[in-house]
Parts: sequence; C-alpha cells; structure tokens
Amino acid sequence: MLNKKAQTAIGLMPLIAIVMSIATLIAMYSFSEGLESKSAEISDLLENIELNHKYIQAQIELIAEQTAKECINCEAEQLKEKFISISSEKESLFRYEGAGNFYGKIRNGEFEIEEIEGKYFLKIEDLFVESQNGYNKIKRNFDVEVELK
Repeated sequence: MLNKKAQTAIGLMPLIAIVMSIATLIAMYSFSEGLESKSAEISDLLENIELNHKYIQAQIELIAEQTAKECINCEAEQLKEKFISISSEKESLFRYEGAGNFYGKIRNGEFEIEEIEGKYFLKIEDLFVESQNGYNKIKRNFDVEVELK
C-alpha cells in the first residue's frame, strides 16, 4: 500500500511539471508585452530629457557668445546685465516648455559671471529639465560653466 502512494505521486510529477511550465510561459508572455510598452515610454522620456538638456546647453552657449560680442570691453556686472537682456529677448521670441528653470534663473539673476585671468566665465547652478509621460516623470539636475568668448 505504501508503494502505491509513492507510485501515484511520482506519476503525477510530470503532469504537475507540464502545468507549471505552461503557467510560467503564460506569465512570461504577459509580462514581456507590458515591458515593451513601458520600455518605449521610458525611452521616449530619456530622449526628451537629452533633447531638453542639449537645448539649454546650446542656448547658454549662443547667448554667452552674443553677450561677449555685444559687450566687448564690459566688466562682469555689465556682462551679467547684457546676458539677462539677451536671454529675455530669446525667451520672448520662442518659449520652449522643456527649458525647465533656465529662463527663470536668468530673470532672477541667479547666476555668476566671474573674471579669471582676464577671461570671463558664466556659471549657473541647479538647473533642471524634466519630461513627463503619464505617471512617469524624469528630472535631470545639472550645473553649467561656460567661457564668454
């Protein structure tokens, strides 16, 4: 009698293994489809963040270059005023949503222009850009330092 119980349990093991394998395959299939759509959303968010970051970096370099050209023999404080003025013009022409807090920091004068060995450097700290898609949101914080040439 004891042997018959053991034989029954051993006989059911392949059936249990097949059922468990099918359940695992179903779980893997349903999970992978959800992962692909989430992966695409996250990829879009990351691309958007990178684009916004590059936009801010390019704007800073363009405005810094224009500031240096228009204010050749200016001191640091005059350069700062000119940078604010040019930034304000750029913002009024084209308001870009992905700019984060860039224009706000400039409007509020929350940046520095320092002279080091005869060269002027623009430094802006605690800038951010963010992107959102549904419940997913990514925020990138960064600092920028650019020479005014």
